Amino acid sequence: MKWKYGTPLLLGTENYVLQSVNPAAIPDEFVTWFSDPEVMRFMNDPMGMDKSKLASYFSTYNNKTRIAMTIYDRKIKSPIGIFKIYIEAPHNHCHTSVLIGDKSYWGTGAVLEIRERVISFLFKGMKLNKICGYVRGRNFPALFNYTKQKFTKEGVRKQHMRNHEGGLDDVVEFALLREEWLKRQEENSNEETARG
Repeated sequence: MKWKYGTPLLLGTENYVLQSVNPAAIPDEFVTWFSDPEVMRFMNDPMGMDKSKLASYFSTYNNKTRIAMTIYDRKIKSPIGIFKIYIEAPHNHCHTSVLIGDKSYWGTGAVLEIRERVISFLFKGMKLNKICGYVRGRNFPALFNYTKQKFTKEGVRKQHMRNHEGGLDDVVEFALLREEWLKRQEENSNEETARG
């Protein structure tokens, strides 16, 4: 995939397309998601932003160190969520965040499919060494997904982040190293070859 640093990013999977958010064309769905306490329950973003505030918020994403992509269902071309990447180039790592705003996609495995494509881009395309995920301790679906994708649990920060209800949540830190992921890809390829 050829991508010019600083330009809008486009990634695809079998069922989804991820495209850099255009602040000048914020989908109506964003307003709905950012106003829904259930959708925003585990997110750090401010709630209740209208389109102009969302446009200002997403204009801070520069497709360099901060990337925000709208997730679209490939078949119906409707936005279902947002995937964010925060790159720390001096340390050769990043952390990611995903919001699935369309509740009909909750529990469908969409996050696993989407994140696997992003992981491939970050490790193969950008040659990063490490991908991190910071999950609120009560976000059980995210804890499950990171574990299923073989991220290592590196630690827990107790009462580390304020939630939208005013309380403090523990934050579980996950990470995946490039060498671990490449080894897993090689093992999967060898298994397929042996079966074929």
